Parts: sequence; structure tokens; C-alpha cells
Amino acid sequence: MEILILLTIVNVALCAGFFLFLRFRFSPRRLLQDVEKELDLLYKDLQQEVDTDISLIEDRSASLRKLIATADKRILLAASEIEKRNRAAAFSASGESAENPSAASSGSGPSAPAPAPAPSGGSVSGVYTRRAILEKAAGLSRTDGSPSAGGKRITPEMSPRERVLMLARKDISPDAIASLLSLPRSEVEMILDLER
Repeated sequence: MEILILLTIVNVALCAGFFLFLRFRFSPRRLLQDVEKELDLLYKDLQQEVDTDISLIEDRSASLRKLIATADKRILLAASEIEKRNRAAAFSASGESAENPSAASSGSGPSAPAPAPAPSGGSVSGVYTRRAILEKAAGLSRTDGSPSAGGKRITPEMSPRERVLMLARKDISPDAIASLLSLPRSEVEMILDLER
């Protein structure tokens, strides 16, 4: 009988202890603590991932800044190179225009002819236009079939092809030939290419 009572007391104590353990283990507070621990772990993992991503982005942005800086330097160098080439081209063009009147005056003999008056009746008074300079350098004259000042008729006008070839033989550039004959540059180059 005493053993039965003792076993009953032990049984009740074990049941009470098991109940208290389950209540503590699955209580809302314990569940909240477990969820908080999991969230803390997730937050730390996310923080590490964000830090690594930020460092990667900073490295890439630094490399992009270096690339942009080198590209800016190259653009500035290219712009200065283009400006130098344009200046050289303008200088050579001004040199050619300065050489042509001297060549015309030296090649025309001791007495160079005076510039022709403007068709409107006003005089240019010794100022050569670029077209007149090129015509004098090439030795061309306006040939429209009208009588000249001496009363003689001028020979018929040459074809554009013959005039282009004649000017090319005198070492005049295709640009100057095109502007002198009022022809497109492509047409002048085509005539010269076909003749070669």
C-alpha cells in the first residue's frame, strides 16, 4: 500500500515536471525568443552580404572613374590633335593662296597684267579674288565666244575634262580645280582617276 502511494506521488511529480517543461519549452515567450535569435542571425548574414556587395560596387565605381578619366584625357588629346591639324591645314591653305599670286606674277613675265574690272562697272583696284588668282596661276581665260578687247575672237572653250587635266598637269590641287571650274570635287577626282 505504501509502495502504491509512493508510486502515485512519483507519477504525479513526473507529470507535473513534464507539464512544466512543455509549458516552458513551447511558451509564447520562448517561441518569441527563438524567432528573435533566428532573425538576428539572418540580419547578421544580410549585413555581411550587403557589406561585401558595397565593397564590390565601390571597387567597380573606382575602376569606372579611372576609365572615364582616361577616356576624358584621350578625348582632350584627340580634340587638341584635331585643332592642330585644322590649324596646319588652314596655314597650308593660306600658304598656297599666298604662293599662287607670287607664282602668277613671276610666271607672267616682266609686266604682269592688271586685274580685270568687276562686271558691274565698279573696280576692284588691285584686289585679287581667289578665283582670279587661280585662273591666273592656271593660265586660263574666260572664253565665252565674245570678241576680246583687241577685236579678235577667243578660241572656243575647252571641255571640262580637258580643263581638269590641264590644271592637274600644272600641279593644282583637286579642291582648287573644283572651285575654279565650279565642278563637284567628286567629279574632278573621277576624271583624274580615269586618266591615271
